[in-house]
Amino acid sequence: MDDRRYARLGNRQVWERLICTGRASISLSAAVPGAAIAPDVPEHTGRRDDQTHISIHYEVYGTGKPLVMIHSWDQSAKAFCNNVSVLAEKYQVITIDLRGHGESEKPAFGYRISRLAMDVRQLMEHLDLWDVTMLGWSMGCSVTWS
Repeated sequence: MDDRRYARLGNRQVWERLICTGRASISLSAAVPGAAIAPDVPEHTGRRDDQTHISIHYEVYGTGKPLVMIHSWDQSAKAFCNNVSVLAEKYQVITIDLRGHGESEKPAFGYRISRLAMDVRQLMEHLDLWDVTMLGWSMGCSVTWS
């Protein structure tokens, strides 16, 4: 990458910026005609402190049946930025930054799949979400299965 704007950023930050600016894409929305490039402003942004007092960042978009989107290792909810606005037209989309990722707290412990799954479950209970559809990318699938 020869763009000097990215010279001071870490690899994860560069990847997130490339995805959300449309310069790289792992987007599902490419198959949807008229899909937006970036999500609208979330209707709700929050931080949920779990039972271990770790702050978990999440955003809520749209209304309808809840769709919880869980990113992969070393990514954040921004990995779904090309998908959220289209999905939010039919669903209440909840994106989560798992512990140690994105805008969530980065503790020195708690990175087992079972702990990440517990964080998601506690957030869903906090938001009173029970009948949900889960969408996981790579490690996010393992979190949903746990």
